[in-house]
Amino acid sequence: MSTLSSRTVAQYDEDYYERGIESGKSCYSNYRWLPDLTIPMAMVLIDALGIRPRQRVLDFGCAKGFTVKALRILRRDAFGIDVSPYAISQADRDIASHVALVDDLDSWSLRRRFDHVIAKDVLEHVPYEVMDDTLHAISRMTDSFMVVVPLGRDGRFVIEAYERDVTHVVREDAAWWLENLERHFADVAWQHHIDGLKDNWHRVDPKGNAVFIARGSRVRAAA
Repeated sequence: MSTLSSRTVAQYDEDYYERGIESGKSCYSNYRWLPDLTIPMAMVLIDALGIRPRQRVLDFGCAKGFTVKALRILRRDAFGIDVSPYAISQADRDIASHVALVDDLDSWSLRRRFDHVIAKDVLEHVPYEVMDDTLHAISRMTDSFMVVVPLGRDGRFVIEAYERDVTHVVREDAAWWLENLERHFADVAWQHHIDGLKDNWHRVDPKGNAVFIARGSRVRAAA
């Protein structure tokens, strides 16, 4: 996030979130708060990571902050960051002070600590050339990191529909993701699916996504 080009950031505009399908930019259309879906999903995140009440949680790539809102309803001290000025500007009033536009992740991460960080459907957007720096910055902030990503095979996503998002740049298999996460965290486990997360896409292809839970920051352990 700290070194994304202005052209890359500009892609995450109003069309991307509100008219993504019509504009050919993304799989989104009228991206909005859906509590019946988002609050149960937030509970799944809480259970999977063991997030206790009032623990500090960062939604990395929070968009409009809907997961932040759901986690705060469930009494977790949640925050969010994103690179999209449009998405952050659309955050609901009750969580606006808990989400932030961050264009220098490296500096921002030096001053923050979280009990847990979540990156759901985000890291596939991060260019290869800044992926290691991004993971390093996250490992500064936490010892507990969940990653949910679509998987690739032979240069394409396993689930073809993910190709419709023009900002998806990383199409790699689980072994690639595991290797990269293990450079920054001591213990990394993964599986294709957790019930309650992306169930619709799991039905399309049970091996089309992966959920990684990384523990024990190597950066923080060495500090």
